[in-house]
Amino acid sequence: MEIKNVGYYVQKDGLLSHLKDYVSEYQRVVVLADGHVFEKYRKTIVNGFDEGVRFVFDIQDIGNCDVVVGIGGGRIMDQAKLAAHRQNIDCILVPTSPATDAPCTSVAVIDGEYIECGCPKKVLVDESVLSQVPLRFFISGIGDALSTYYEAKHYKVPVSVEVLCRSCKDTILNYGMQAKNDVEEGLMSEALSRCYEAILYMSGISFANSGGSGAHALSYGFSKKCQKSLHGELVAFSLLVQLFLENDENIHELREFYHAMGLPCHLKEIGLDDISDEELLEIIDESMSTKYSMNRMPMVIQRNDLLEAIRLVDVFE
Repeated sequence: MEIKNVGYYVQKDGLLSHLKDYVSEYQRVVVLADGHVFEKYRKTIVNGFDEGVRFVFDIQDIGNCDVVVGIGGGRIMDQAKLAAHRQNIDCILVPTSPATDAPCTSVAVIDGEYIECGCPKKVLVDESVLSQVPLRFFISGIGDALSTYYEAKHYKVPVSVEVLCRSCKDTILNYGMQAKNDVEEGLMSEALSRCYEAILYMSGISFANSGGSGAHALSYGFSKKCQKSLHGELVAFSLLVQLFLENDENIHELREFYHAMGLPCHLKEIGLDDISDEELLEIIDESMSTKYSMNRMPMVIQRNDLLEAIRLVDVFE
């Protein structure tokens, strides 16, 4: 049995001001930062490190170092993992958005392709930073994490991972609505903290030890035409399609939760209200590519099966 895990995970307020405490064992530290995030938190980030730390904003500028520290959203998380993997050095991630479970997964998703990089050495989560992102990003993270349990069922996983998957789902369903209300009110709460843990850690580690299935595969197909939609939004809609194909009765409970949370239940909510069957088949063909995980579904999926499922999910009220 093999279980992939983050070396060290910490989640608390004000962590961005004390990053030097977590990189003290390294001589050459390079920070790969999202430019927008860096400008917003420049003083806090710079003061959080000792002198001599080098800041870059493009993966090509990282150069030789002992550790890569990624600060930003999902794209930066994946790029930092990939850069560290290529140099065979440690990776420390500081997510500034709860929109995906990327910080704790073992893969970097580059142009829709999974590249195995191993889990990061450390993941440092500043709750006060996450609580300042727009509500839509939090809801996207809920959608991404909620799929983990239903997709992981298509893998043979250790018992501890199975428990983590279920805990991730239960946490989201039990605390998601309260957490959403707290984000809208600008409050940092126990419910919100639990959901951050579910999105970032529980879902990330569960995914690292299982993987995607129908929902994630279809979401990557959708992403080619839904460039204004967030990853978690596409995964959420795609999960409904997966559950429809499996004749899973949980689809009814999830649709009610989706309506309450503001997750997409219809094609128009991901920007595809007037899409033709021909265009949908292009999306389906992309999602069925061998580079994705549609083959993890417990039955053989034909392209027309997917087309029918998408159309029926779309019209269901």
